[in-house]
Amino acid sequence: MLHKVLTDTVEGCQNLDTLTPCFLPYCENSVQAGLAASRIQDEHQRINLSELLDIETDHFCSKVKGDSMEGAYIHSGDLLIARKTQQAEEGQIVIAEIDNESTVKEYHFDPIRQQVTLLPHNPNYHPIIVQPDQTFLILGVVERVIKKV
Repeated sequence: MLHKVLTDTVEGCQNLDTLTPCFLPYCENSVQAGLAASRIQDEHQRINLSELLDIETDHFCSKVKGDSMEGAYIHSGDLLIARKTQQAEEGQIVIAEIDNESTVKEYHFDPIRQQVTLLPHNPNYHPIIVQPDQTFLILGVVERVIKKV
């Protein structure tokens, strides 16, 4: 049953403890979204993606597989960048493990029942109510979503 509930998984958590800056060529000219403008010139400048995305060594990235978070604009194949933490605030999107299976969902905690609920953002899926006999661990809070177009 748990396997069917944990439909969205995060793959290959890549530890960024040894973060190496990634530099890409940067074209200073803006790209027009309206009428076409002059050709983009190669300015031979570089931009540090680690700085641009505000990624530090307390972050990790993981690839999404599944569609339960589509309503939060998180789609299969997206790359999530999460800050490593074992705590989350109400309503944050987290990468968590339940009984050693990972998932990405919206975090909720009921202080009266002392119960964690993980909400999908797709009406085809049910919330995951973490049971007392299950092992539950927050791995991180999602801060960025990188998409491939």
